[in-house]
Amino acid sequence: MNQVIYLLFTSVSCSLCMAPLSPALYASETAPAEYWQLEYGAGTLQRSTPWQQAESQHFNFPLLSARRGNWRLGVDGALLQYQWQQNSLSLSTGIGLRDEVYDSRLWGKADSNDPVFDGYRSDGGDTTLQLRGGWGWLNAGVEQDMSSHSGALTADASITLPLFYLQGGTRAQLLAGTRWLSESYSRYVYGISPEQSNALRPEYQPQQAFNPQLTLQALWPISPQWLLRLRWQQEWLDDTLQDSPLVGQPVSRQAMLLLSWTTP
Repeated sequence: MNQVIYLLFTSVSCSLCMAPLSPALYASETAPAEYWQLEYGAGTLQRSTPWQQAESQHFNFPLLSARRGNWRLGVDGALLQYQWQQNSLSLSTGIGLRDEVYDSRLWGKADSNDPVFDGYRSDGGDTTLQLRGGWGWLNAGVEQDMSSHSGALTADASITLPLFYLQGGTRAQLLAGTRWLSESYSRYVYGISPEQSNALRPEYQPQQAFNPQLTLQALWPISPQWLLRLRWQQEWLDDTLQDSPLVGQPVSRQAMLLLSWTTP
């Protein structure tokens, strides 16, 4: 099941790096439509990982998303999502991808020449069930593996800090929060099992982790149908993850610029 989803939704999943957008920033784009509203576009992404001596990754990718009523495809961090919103309260559930391992199928294998990775292979990423909620400037979500890979749970919470809102709809905001990784997920991504250990890569089993996050998001409506988006995020790894022999940097970063056109 997980492999089929990766193949069918390659272009959609590349756009997930924009998400989740908080309801306050995304409100004008989430109004229910009585017909399928399609969004096409292209973006560029720069991504740095915490692995030992790993090079930054750069991607150019297409965007395809769709909305109809409360249903979303490739929006807000989910491949498929059902969203309910009333005033400042929003709730959603959906299916998404979570792929942070060294041998990522979504992002590609990290480019590192460090000998710690000689002969090392990580398992695949997860297809997940997502539950998210927002109230005013508060946002939270949980994500549970449903593909029998990590079998693990992660969660996040953040508060939104508006930066500016200009006439015409141009706006920006800062999200400050933290992401919780269960012990099983920390070990799945950053741990080293006895079978994978050697002299340069000793066995290591991290504990649960709390990773602080800071995200900058901005929207610029060029016209009623053209939209330019910017997203930058930095995540600081918990000490229990930094102590892994696989990790060489205490932070991971991601920056993306996306231009899209929405059908009338």
